[in-house]
Amino acid sequence: MAKFHERFLREAKLSAQIEHPNVVQILDYGVLDLGQRYMQPFIVMEMLRGRDLEEELLEGGPLEPERAWRLFDGALDALRVSHEMGVVHKDLKPSNLFVSRGNEENERLVVVDFGIARAYDDPDSKLTATNQFTGTPAYLAPEYIEQQEISPAVDVYQMGLIIAETLSGTPVVQASSPLSYLMAHCNGQQRIPDHLVGTPLGDVLTRAVQVDSADRYPDAAALRAALTELDWSLVPLSLIH
Repeated sequence: MAKFHERFLREAKLSAQIEHPNVVQILDYGVLDLGQRYMQPFIVMEMLRGRDLEEELLEGGPLEPERAWRLFDGALDALRVSHEMGVVHKDLKPSNLFVSRGNEENERLVVVDFGIARAYDDPDSKLTATNQFTGTPAYLAPEYIEQQEISPAVDVYQMGLIIAETLSGTPVVQASSPLSYLMAHCNGQQRIPDHLVGTPLGDVLTRAVQVDSADRYPDAAALRAALTELDWSLVPLSLIH
């Protein structure tokens, strides 16, 4: 337990050092002594107004491409800063991306919950002695599932999945159980939305979600650069609209 608290504080400190308008601000963190040898770790974050991307998609359906790019541009730049600091989020998913001030001109997509973030050169970022790993099965990267390998390419994979889902309203990897999800990720069952296949954006997303991390964009900066070169006004709308 002491090792867990030590690592929690180290990771919270790393996360608190990421200063970017598209990263939730961490105001305080620590471990509370609640008596009877019970210790409770905590993180205090800024209050955001809006709703997370998962809710946005469930209630409003796929986002229009140009709005999606305005949001993801900032979030990817936030991850660029994170990666330059040596920190990988590792649990990116729609519920960990918050649409702050939605439908307003200054809305932004804020990356939240760096609670299981890792310094990717940290030897402790591998599995624990009990062979447990953390993350959400629908968005786990293949190399993390198979070898617990952590690098910025993990975040690239997850953002590729999320961007595709945001534009289609349908998850890229679909399965009926946690184990089935893990197998689908590792077996190359990432399905780029039909309306994007063969388009420049479809090509970028296909590279982002490759099973082999060496075949992806190496980090958020590279993925953002590739997406910046696209003409988002030409990206076709999802048929769900």
